[in-house]
Formats: sequence, structure tokens, C-alpha cells
Amino acid sequence: MNGSSKPIGLMNVSQILDSWSLFYSKFITEYRKEGINFWGFTIQNEPENAQDYEACLYTPEYTRDFIKNYLGPRIKKDHPNIKIMIYDHNRDHAFNWAKIIYSDLEASKYVDGMAIHWYSSVSDGPDLEDYDKLTLTHNLDKSKFILGTEACWGNGVKLGDWYRGEAYAKDIIKDLQYNVVGWNDWNCFLNLQGGPNHVDGWCDAPIIVDVENQSFILQPMYYFFGHFTKYITKGSIRLDYTTNNQNLLITCFLTPVNNQVVIVAQNIEEQPINFLLYDSMFGDNYYLNVTLPPRSIKTLIY
Repeated sequence: MNGSSKPIGLMNVSQILDSWSLFYSKFITEYRKEGINFWGFTIQNEPENAQDYEACLYTPEYTRDFIKNYLGPRIKKDHPNIKIMIYDHNRDHAFNWAKIIYSDLEASKYVDGMAIHWYSSVSDGPDLEDYDKLTLTHNLDKSKFILGTEACWGNGVKLGDWYRGEAYAKDIIKDLQYNVVGWNDWNCFLNLQGGPNHVDGWCDAPIIVDVENQSFILQPMYYFFGHFTKYITKGSIRLDYTTNNQNLLITCFLTPVNNQVVIVAQNIEEQPINFLLYDSMFGDNYYLNVTLPPRSIKTLIY
């Protein structure tokens, strides 16, 4: 490697690329010896982001060739059940990466999915647009999943910040509606400063630990997150819905737990929202009258 210099941070030499592929394989093997099993990995965190911390730039073309000629065959041989995810960066460029890599059949056969982050290039928080890029990516190859692999708030801890929790929920609902199969927070726990971090990159987290007083604080993000993690269980199937209110965000699933239907509804406006919930399985004579207070979230189960 030669750092994060452009256009790519990994030297384009066959011997180095072969050794780098072997490193991935050995990494998986050594962790397995310690009882830690991986199900998959991304090739590089934020391959378009040159940073002063651990980073390495990749282009989609370079990634395609690396997978096709080195990494893919190596992992397929040594760890055939391990899934390889491409990109692992903001969703605005996901479609472009998918077009270039999925269209190459030799590279694509080694790729199981696409990893995305929630950030915007112009703020410390989420990019709450560009969801259409996810549908375009999904439609290129519906056999490949899309997974949200990183989200967090930057610029340190804000205790009790309701908006940060709202943004979590909004992004999760939107991602799920646009074919994403899961969503990961970058940090479950951080200290009161938003670390530790070796480059002073202070962030926020759902749980803040007060080390000095040996206590912890549950942030609004924690509770917003729980509406999804507690009830939308593994193996759930997303259901379609219709609504005529753009400030009412909804996602709904049929879960494997007694065939329960789980609906998560979020009101993102400053006024209460009242709506009637119908299920076409039961006809128009059966409905539930639901009220969501301003800037609130509610989970419905039946």
C-alpha cells in the first residue's frame, strides 16, 4: 500500500494483490480458530474517502478486477460460505459501483451483496435522499442483497437529542422500503466525549457510558432503534402498503413469530397525525384508528 493517495491506495502489482487476498483469507481463518466465525465482509471501508486514519482508496473498476482475479477465487477456495460485499460507502454512488461490477459476470459471481452507509457529503449526519439509487441497484441483480453497514452522528455526544433518534428511524424505514435487508449502527457504546477515538473523531451513540461514575445513559436513538430490533425478527417478509400522507413513514412486515404483522409508523411533522389502518386480508369493515403525536414513533403488532 502507499497510503490513501489517488487514484488508488493499493499498488497495482500482481504479487501484492495476491498477498492481500491471502491476508483476507488468513484473517478469517485465525479468528475462526478463536471461536469467532464470520459470515461475510466488505472489501474496504469507504473506498472513496481518503482519510488521515486507516484508509485505502479503490475505484469500482479496480475493485472489479481485484475481485475477479484475486480476492474472489481465493475466498471461494478457502471459505466458500463467506459472503463478499462491495462498496461500503454512501448510497449516492451505489448504483454506479453496482453497474460496473455486476455487469462483469466473472467478478459478479463472487459478489453476494452491496454495503452502504447513511452519510451525506455535506453534513455530519445522514443523507436522507438518494433512496432511488437503492432501487436501481436492487433491480440490476435481485439475487444480491443490500445491507446498511454504518450509521452514526458525528460532532460528539448530544445527550437527549430527539432529532438524532428521529433521523435513525427515518433512515431505517426508508432503507427497508427501498430493498435494504438490514441496518447497522457504527457505535453501540461511546463515552461522554464520543470516543475513544485515535484521531479525535468524536461521535454519538445510542448508549453513552459515564466511566467515572460507572453508569450509562440511554439516548433517544436507543429507543427509536428498539422499535425495529425488538419486533422485526430475522426471516421477516416486508409487506406492501399505501398512504396518502408524506409525513407518515411506515414499514410493515410479516414475521415468523406466530405470523404476526409488525407495523412501525413514524410521524415526522409538528402536528398529530390520525389515520385508519386497514388490512386487505380482513376487508374494509375492520380497521384501527391510530393517532401519532407530533414527531413520534409507534409500533403496532397483530
